[in-house]
Amino acid sequence: MNDMFNQIATTSTGFAVILIILTLAVLSWVFATTANEHLAKNHPNALPFRWGYFYGIFGLMLYLLLIGSNVALYTTAVSMSIEFTAAAMYLLVIQTTLAIINVVAHVMLLKRNRWGFVVATILSINVIIYIVNAFYIKKRWAELKKGEKACS
Repeated sequence: MNDMFNQIATTSTGFAVILIILTLAVLSWVFATTANEHLAKNHPNALPFRWGYFYGIFGLMLYLLLIGSNVALYTTAVSMSIEFTAAAMYLLVIQTTLAIINVVAHVMLLKRNRWGFVVATILSINVIIYIVNAFYIKKRWAELKKGEKACS
């Protein structure tokens, strides 16, 4: 009976995670399409930036969710008097710190800042994202701003 309960709980958790990721992807695509239309209207000579907006908002929402989950995990553990091992606490702090850096990078990316895009790409630690974004950024490098407010 315990195995059946664990299997159902694991399946339900996996389904919830997939549902959350799909919801974030759909919301990101809607935002990206809207933002890209706004960009085309206000800056007709700008290259489309739909993937940049999608990648930026998806990452932003995902990392904010991760930060919230880490805070919830920590506060729940503290309220239940559960002690973290030093290694677990260290990993939680590192993960949250990297998530905060990613949030900043994705906000910069959404502002069409080239260095925000580069940092977000590097921190993704995903070879497919590296390849896709390398071509994407290369085409838009001159258009993306170094630090001053980019067209958005």
